[in-house]
Amino acid sequence: MKVGFIGLGAMGAPMARRVVRAGFEVYTTIHRRREAAEHLATLGAVIVDNPAGVARAADVIITILPADNELKETILGASGVIKGFAPGKILVDMTTGTAFGLQEVEKVLVAAGERVLDAPVSGGTSGEGDADFCAAAQFLADLANVKLAQPRQPGPTSGTASTR
Repeated sequence: MKVGFIGLGAMGAPMARRVVRAGFEVYTTIHRRREAAEHLATLGAVIVDNPAGVARAADVIITILPADNELKETILGASGVIKGFAPGKILVDMTTGTAFGLQEVEKVLVAAGERVLDAPVSGGTSGEGDADFCAAAQFLADLANVKLAQPRQPGPTSGTASTR
C-alpha cells in the first residue's frame, strides 16, 4: 500500500516516520517546513511537488494539519489533493481542526465520488516518552482492535476510528 502523508509537524512527523519504518511506500510534500520532509526522505519517503502529487502517488492520503484553513487549502486548493484523487483512494483526516472544516471538505470530495475518514487526534506529543505510557504500551497493543466506533452518519464527524 502506498501512503501519502501531509502535515509533518509535532504530531504528524513521528507518525509518518513510523509508517516509513513499517515498510510502506510513503509520499509527502512540503507543507510548512522543508526540513521535516527532507528528514522523512532520508528514511525512504518520496517528496513530491504538492498535495495533488501526493494524492496521485498514494492509495491512502493522511492529512494532519493545524487547522481548518490549512485543511481546506491542502485538499481543495489549486494544487490540492482533490486534483490528484481518483476512485479507490481514501482521505484519512487527522487534522486538529473543527468538525465543520472537515465537513466542508468531505462534502466536496463525496460529491466527486471520493471517500473520507475522520480520524482526529489530540493531546500533543508527550505520550511517546511518558514512562506510564511506555509501561502499558505492549499490553495496550495486545488489546487493541481498531474498528469503527460509530456508524457513518451525516453530522459533525463522518465516522470515528477507535481502538477498543
